[in-house]
Amino acid sequence: MLYYSVWLPVKTDLDDIIYKSEEQICHGARLIVSFNRRIMTGICDREISLSALSTGITYKPVLEVLDKDSILPSLLLEMAQWMSRYYKCSPGSAVFAMLPSVLMPEIASQIRWIGSEPDTPEMIKLHTALADGQFHLLKDVRSVCKGIPFYKTMEQAEANQMVEVKRSFDARVKPKTVNFLQIQKPDILPELTPKQTAAYELLCAGKDEIPMSSVTDEISYAVLKALVAKELVKIVPRQVERRAVVFPEIRSRKDITLTDEQNTIIKSIIGKSEKPEVHLIYGITGSGKTEVYIEVIRHYLKLGKNVILLIPEISLTPQMVDRFYGAFGSQIAILHSQLSERQRYEQWQSIRVGKCRIVIGARSAIFAPLDRVGLIIVDEEHEQSYKQENN
Repeated sequence: MLYYSVWLPVKTDLDDIIYKSEEQICHGARLIVSFNRRIMTGICDREISLSALSTGITYKPVLEVLDKDSILPSLLLEMAQWMSRYYKCSPGSAVFAMLPSVLMPEIASQIRWIGSEPDTPEMIKLHTALADGQFHLLKDVRSVCKGIPFYKTMEQAEANQMVEVKRSFDARVKPKTVNFLQIQKPDILPELTPKQTAAYELLCAGKDEIPMSSVTDEISYAVLKALVAKELVKIVPRQVERRAVVFPEIRSRKDITLTDEQNTIIKSIIGKSEKPEVHLIYGITGSGKTEVYIEVIRHYLKLGKNVILLIPEISLTPQMVDRFYGAFGSQIAILHSQLSERQRYEQWQSIRVGKCRIVIGARSAIFAPLDRVGLIIVDEEHEQSYKQENN
């Protein structure tokens, strides 16, 4: 048996929250555990030696391991530990602020009675709710088991093999499903109304299979339903790829002649110092700071380094993104609050696998899973929107 310290997204003063597992778990991998009678996602911190364990304590098992490898680069895991010390929060609170919510699955549990007759009032009440021997959603059983410490009773019943608990871990973002129409062409047509005839002829004029949404303006659902009943059309659901973030078309960028002042600033920033340095650029709106950013970013990309550009949410406009996309194209990933959960996850994954080398976003973009960061730009760094008093 192996024992691991696990980071959880909870406020706690515990130095280590320890679970046991029969399998080896990688540092930084996600796993599912029970904590304080709740099922939640955690991050594996490190293995705990037997000599460091307290005697006389029963450790709960890890319910499921979700990843073979770390979900975050080692640098971000180290930063979560630093944030924990600096901001006096739990490492779990810090590390889960770095992850898209898509990576924290929804956990549904079902329960059924499999044991003998119960012998305590709490167990009798639980047994009564599960008397049919079928699986029931945990939340439904809890609603009828009022007046007892439900989760404690359930855990005792599970430990004593009185109940079976089945847990499922579903992704928060489901695959997108689109209905397609398959056109059937029998040798003999059934009798049709004039509207049904016109709709069927319209469908036959196209491909044998078309998205249902493409004809809803011309054909009512009632007519489609009638054609389905007469076996002239089949409605077939199919999973399709969701659209990723839509970027503007790349337009040829006008050659810009930098001023002497801009060139001086650029040379100062890209000097040959090996240690990290901080530079403050002062300039009013329209003074040419963006052109300095673009040239400095280009320099670090040539060195094989990657770049994070933080912009206040209010300034993260399509026009701003357009200027950088015109210079760097598909090397850019965008992270901001207007993205859907699916879009945010797709951008996050593109960064993680190395498809994108420049991350542009609001304050949370500092947690992008980007390797080999050579430059971080904080545009309008005086803006209060960079400050946050919760998570």
